[in-house]
Amino acid sequence: MTEVPVYEAKTRLSELLARVQQGEELARIRDVTVRLQLERTQTALEVARKKQDSDIDEQIANKNREVAFNEHQRALEANAQIRNVYPPSEMDRLKLVLDRSVLEERRAAYLREIAKLESSLAEVEVQQSQELLLRHRIIAPCSGMVVAVEKRVGEWVEPGEVAIETEGQTRRARLLSN
Repeated sequence: MTEVPVYEAKTRLSELLARVQQGEELARIRDVTVRLQLERTQTALEVARKKQDSDIDEQIANKNREVAFNEHQRALEANAQIRNVYPPSEMDRLKLVLDRSVLEERRAAYLREIAKLESSLAEVEVQQSQELLLRHRIIAPCSGMVVAVEKRVGEWVEPGEVAIETEGQTRRARLLSN
């Protein structure tokens, strides 16, 4: 006899089948919350991937740097031709704008790297949610018939309790809660 554990603690069976094939879902423990969690993590993954794929912030930062560089260069050239066309305070401001635009470019690249990490994290969270959803299923260890049902749909299942017994051509299995 093979024992197949039900992993979730004290909860209700929500579905049950009579004739089963090996590997087929035999019963389901209430999983509404877990399915909603999986849906949430899948949406979070989609958002993270869109952020990862977007280079808009980098393009904007690049354009800002180009404009700031050109303005600063024009001011330097103008001052080289005619002294103090741009006063020192204006030159300092233009240099600050240029430096800030360079930093914004770096920040955009940094945020894109963070978005890649968030995407990887979201993928792991989806996998965790999928695994948790699988723990809400009782899978038939062998093909055959359900020969005893110790717990009915809607009843509470606690860890260690026998919920269902199946019998196949060569195997008999007791499906118990973990």
